[in-house]
Amino acid sequence: VKAFVHVSTAFSMAPGSVDEKVYPMDVEPEDALEFFAKIPADWNTSITKLILKDKINTYAYSKHIAERLVERAGNNLPVSIVRPGGITSGMTEPLPGWNETQSS
Repeated sequence: VKAFVHVSTAFSMAPGSVDEKVYPMDVEPEDALEFFAKIPADWNTSITKLILKDKINTYAYSKHIAERLVERAGNNLPVSIVRPGGITSGMTEPLPGWNETQSS
């Protein structure tokens, strides 16, 4: 493997500024994923605020979990985590201005 690049999001660490590091969590990612898999579907969404704490939404939280997992798995690999603020249309490939939501 020459390089492994994980595309995350700048919003995974909101609110506040984001340094170029993987941030710790107050729960181990594997424990969180195991817990979420056991939550009954009919539970009230009030548990979401308890779990998210300062994260802006479940997407940002899941990206944070993914970063921690990538950091651990990439212990002996050339791993990079990229946190773009937003993803927009392609500059040249497959054609200028293309994105997946664009209709033909």
